[in-house]
Amino acid sequence: ALQDVLPATLARQWDFKALRAGCGPRLCVEESTPNPSGRRLRATLTTVRPETGGEAFLVLFLEDLAVPARSRADAAEFRQLYQRVLDNVTEAVVLVAADGQVVEANRAAAALLGYTRQEALRKPVSKLLLCYGGISPESQLDSYLLSGNWKVHGRVLETELARKDGSVFPAEIKLSECPSGQGKFFLVSLRDASEDMRKELLSRERLRVIEMISRNQPLEAVLASLAQMIEHQLSRSYCAVMLLQGDRLFPSVAPNLPRAFVASLQGLPVCPRGNSCSVAAFERQAVSVDDISSSPVGKRFQAAAAAHDFRASWSSPIFSSEGLVVGTFAVYRRQTGAPDAAQTELLE
Repeated sequence: ALQDVLPATLARQWDFKALRAGCGPRLCVEESTPNPSGRRLRATLTTVRPETGGEAFLVLFLEDLAVPARSRADAAEFRQLYQRVLDNVTEAVVLVAADGQVVEANRAAAALLGYTRQEALRKPVSKLLLCYGGISPESQLDSYLLSGNWKVHGRVLETELARKDGSVFPAEIKLSECPSGQGKFFLVSLRDASEDMRKELLSRERLRVIEMISRNQPLEAVLASLAQMIEHQLSRSYCAVMLLQGDRLFPSVAPNLPRAFVASLQGLPVCPRGNSCSVAAFERQAVSVDDISSSPVGKRFQAAAAAHDFRASWSSPIFSSEGLVVGTFAVYRRQTGAPDAAQTELLE
């Protein structure tokens, strides 16, 4: 009898005749308390109907819950720990299966590429990491990974990647192979190399300016190089150097500002209100106008800025070796906001 097979605590919950008469496709009963052996059991009764016809029969499965439950709990705990570690790593990490499908992407990777994590997980690596620039055969990472004709561990590729919005940025991709019991995986670490390139460019351009000064190049040429150096470091920014003549400021160089806007900068008074250059020269300290449209900079300047879509202006005084203000350095931006600490240091 079924009751003779089952432990007593389970047998009391079963009426075999009733089960046989009205059993659906599957019935599962679990012990609410451990049996005398200290184990918790699950009994599953399943109806099996032969494809060739004939009478259906019942199959009974008994499962010891102790070990599987611990295994499931351990696996779940490990998964949570793994996810916390992955999400708190500042480096962007993508895990790719042997078929080129992305199976994991941490928050840093999703943010770097402009996707949500769920969007990243639904893409093949060749679609998630769109490569540009002179790398071959690495231009398609999935083909490169699956070719098997490389030494992948620790290999670093320099390329350009595209974000979801289409913007392209220089990147370093580090590849590592991760064999596992479930097949081969590839760990792809991503790094935005934009800052490295900006620093390298800044260093080169600083040396160029120093060389121009040492060769006694014309002042306007030196100032134009300085203005362009800052423009290369600050996206969507346009620079001007204003020199003091009497009690007014006049543009000396503005290599990329529209001529009509430069005309609006002629003869700015040194005063406590108005254009950021006027205030910076008066107060002898850096000044930022975070939003030109809502600042008391004067209607004439507001109209000129609006006509050329300039939203903010930052100005720093230029001092002579005797400590006198001789001019200002101005930055005009296409977006509102004040300079952050790194931008302030750059301007200084």
